[in-house]
Order: sequence, then structure tokens, then C-alpha cells
Amino acid sequence: TEAEREQYRRDYPEEAKTMTSFFQTRFEQIGERRGEQRGAATMLLLLLEDKFGFVPDQVKTEVEAASPDTLLLWSRRVLRANTIEEVLG
Repeated sequence: TEAEREQYRRDYPEEAKTMTSFFQTRFEQIGERRGEQRGAATMLLLLLEDKFGFVPDQVKTEVEAASPDTLLLWSRRVLRANTIEEVLG
């Protein structure tokens, strides 16, 4: 409960400060990774659009959900691919 958390903060101020700092750092790291993933997805979608023209919504959804490693792989494939399917294949 909130009362228990407040009691913990009073009884263990240094530990509470350490835990708060840990969680804040962890949330920042997660946010940075999400931002990097979104940026990579946006760049890949721009490359696909420039090379192939229209990008179907299904492809956009797949790209936006892809992991950073997958996005890197697909981005490298854009240079040699003749179709979007070859990029995502």
C-alpha cells in the first residue's frame, strides 16, 4: 500500500533513494531503446517508400513491430532487393 511505501521511505531513506535512482535509470534506458527502434523503423519505411513507392499498411505494421536487429537486417537488404518482399523475406 502507499502507507507501507511511505513507511519504508522513512525507515530506509538511503535504500529508497537507491531504488528510485535504479528504476529511473532503467526507465530512461527503455525509453532510449524504444526511441532508437522507432527511428530505425521510420528510416526503413522512408527507404522502402523511396525505392518501391507505395508501402502497404501491413508492411508498415510489420516494420514498426520489428526488433532493432531485424530492422538493421532489412535496412541492409533494401540496397539489393527488387521488391519489398525480398527486403522482409
